[in-house]
Amino acid sequence: MHRRVAAVVIATLVFLSGPLVSAGAETRHEVGRGTAHAAHYSGPLTCHSKTIAVGDRPLGIASNPRTNTIYVTNAFSGTVSVVRKDAVVSTIPVGEVPTATAPGDQPTAIAINSRTNRIYVSNFNAGTISVIDGRSNTVVSSVPVGVAGSGAGIAINQRTNTLYATNWYPDSVSVINGRTNTVVDTIPIPVGSQPTGITVNPITKKVYVGNHFGNTVTVISEQTRTVVATIAVKGSAQDLAVNVRTNTIYVPTINDAIGTGSVSVIKGRTDKVAAVIPVGRSPGGVTMNKLTGLVYVANFNSNTVSIIDGRTNVVVATVPANVNPSAVAVNRWGNKIYVTNPFDNTVTVISCWGKRLFN
Repeated sequence: MHRRVAAVVIATLVFLSGPLVSAGAETRHEVGRGTAHAAHYSGPLTCHSKTIAVGDRPLGIASNPRTNTIYVTNAFSGTVSVVRKDAVVSTIPVGEVPTATAPGDQPTAIAINSRTNRIYVSNFNAGTISVIDGRSNTVVSSVPVGVAGSGAGIAINQRTNTLYATNWYPDSVSVINGRTNTVVDTIPIPVGSQPTGITVNPITKKVYVGNHFGNTVTVISEQTRTVVATIAVKGSAQDLAVNVRTNTIYVPTINDAIGTGSVSVIKGRTDKVAAVIPVGRSPGGVTMNKLTGLVYVANFNSNTVSIIDGRTNVVVATVPANVNPSAVAVNRWGNKIYVTNPFDNTVTVISCWGKRLFN
């Protein structure tokens, strides 16, 4: 399945403000050596990182593997940055910019249908989803999905050209026809759970929704558009990623008031948690490289990215990132990881190499 659902930012970030600093210089890190319990690579694993300056308060990020292009939502600029060859090549206006008297539209989550080359951006405060043509880098449609708080997360089934958007208010998932750009159904989620992250497995035809305040993941059948299971996880569910080859779902959770973090590993065959992997503090965004089976988790309060071997469910490396990394995407062809840093207006680009890890 050639798609990447962008990591969903911890939604409260869009309301925060803080001092901003300039982009950092390129750095190189030796982050670990192979050990007996991490036998899928031998070290040292070396990671090289650099930063790209983007718009104001970058939140969501997604990668189109067919065009080798990265897209970044900038909540306070009301724009999307288009990145190629690790440089911003275009900036697309998508929403109203915040002012002293109005919060603006705040583009947040983002997802890409690489088959149609359409980019979908949720405008969190406007309750709309902007549709961007990837060839012209222009907005071609706007889909109303609800009130403010709509589109906290977006996922796409490229096989059916169906878009799913989580709505904080009133705790629901909107189903959007990607051909007509219209809402065709709304699926209610238990009240008070505030659905945020979302992913879809097009093979099993299941949608998985992380409930921010429910400590649960809701499973929705694409065929019946009804809730078929509710899975308890260790803490507040954030973003989600799915490995369609192994039918495995990865869910970062924040487990207590100080941000202790872990990743719940759900087996899609049983819809039960099979493992819990400790990661950094306040994990949010997650993505995976289906070519290598590696899973990447942005740890907001640890300023790191955890790299998990999906075969062993072991963290094989922890890579420094910039200030408060939130969303993460991967360019699987170049084995590059892209991480949004909302408080210094940058994206960190991380390249790692080590024997066997990226082969």
